[in-house]
Amino acid sequence: MKNNTHSVRQIVCSCISMLLTALLTVLTYLDPEQVPLAPLLVRMLLLPGLLLVIAGVNFCCLKTGICKLFTGKPDRHTTAVLTVLLAFVLCALGVFPDAAAAAALLLTASAWLDLLEHRLEAELPGMQAERTAEIAKLEQEMKEASKLLEFEYAAVLRDRIIELRKEQK
Repeated sequence: MKNNTHSVRQIVCSCISMLLTALLTVLTYLDPEQVPLAPLLVRMLLLPGLLLVIAGVNFCCLKTGICKLFTGKPDRHTTAVLTVLLAFVLCALGVFPDAAAAAALLLTASAWLDLLEHRLEAELPGMQAERTAEIAKLEQEMKEASKLLEFEYAAVLRDRIIELRKEQK
């Protein structure tokens, strides 16, 4: 039940993040005269504020990125954290307001990738059982091929078994 609740919460957060990112992108590329607020207010306050809200919605991604950054094992989460920080500074200073939209898109994409990885990990035990059965079948076939002095075919089977074992780890 907890796993399902976590998944639903992750889907909801990803959808909210996507909607906020769309709003941020529209505000970024909309003609300043069409926005009812002062352009300076939009560019230096509203865009960085929306970026912070999107970062808050994607807190798990940021938390993972910061942990990976401090352990010295950077990944896409670390990239998202650094991009959000740089975009926030550039946007708040008014230097490059488009950076907020780019960072929000990266953060939202990372959140959807997390969701996909979570789903794939849930299906992984069934896939590993299938792979183990495939390896056992190929090992048996390899032994039979070597008994029949079909060494080239046995070598091909051995290479395939090695590939499957690497994928299993």
